[in-house]
Amino acid sequence: MLVFAGMSMCEEFVINNGKTFKEAASRGVAVLGLGAGAALYTDRESQIFSHFLNSLGKAAIITRDDDTYELFSGKISLLTSGIDTAFFLPDYFSPPRLALPPYDAVCFDGDEKVPPIEGLLEKVIHTHHDLWGYLPESYMQGKSTLVSDVPQDYLTIYSQAHATYSNRVHACLATLAYGNQAKLYSNTPRRSLFKKVGIESITEKVSSLNMPLLERLKTQQVEMARELVLRLTN
Repeated sequence: MLVFAGMSMCEEFVINNGKTFKEAASRGVAVLGLGAGAALYTDRESQIFSHFLNSLGKAAIITRDDDTYELFSGKISLLTSGIDTAFFLPDYFSPPRLALPPYDAVCFDGDEKVPPIEGLLEKVIHTHHDLWGYLPESYMQGKSTLVSDVPQDYLTIYSQAHATYSNRVHACLATLAYGNQAKLYSNTPRRSLFKKVGIESITEKVSSLNMPLLERLKTQQVEMARELVLRLTN
């Protein structure tokens, strides 16, 4: 079985991975999207990806947000609504404890300037996710900056941040998953994954998760995945 996740229900995924998936499907390999989501949330995107997925034969999707589910509803037969797999990060990685005073994390990539942020702690760690290729000089000018090709480095920072302020969806998501606070500075349609866990207001204010709710949603996702794997492999 091939399992994929994340921002994958889009034209870019079909272009980059379509040939590999079709070759595997021709050999009877089943395909499961686990916590998958759209990129642009457009009708064109849903038509391209649903046509591709349906051509694979044995395939199913658990979406990472309700907006993706509604966009593809009726176009993919085995489709159910779930949550982003990054909410399971604490089950995967237990970070080492940092010998640091309380700190906030600030992560802004691309051309967007860091907006004024009220209430920052004295200690701030700046992180950047776009580590491939040329790095802007601005990334190197400040103190306490992390640029790494090891994801666990970022998880260690976010897992112990008092709060994370970012235009990166998954900088916020990782922080929240470990029980901390975050605020998202972005209007990307991918922010809909936060609605699924009850914090649609994350673009308006510093927010935190209802952890008992998250645990229920995670349990439901595991059960959905188990059921779909059985259906696809029997």
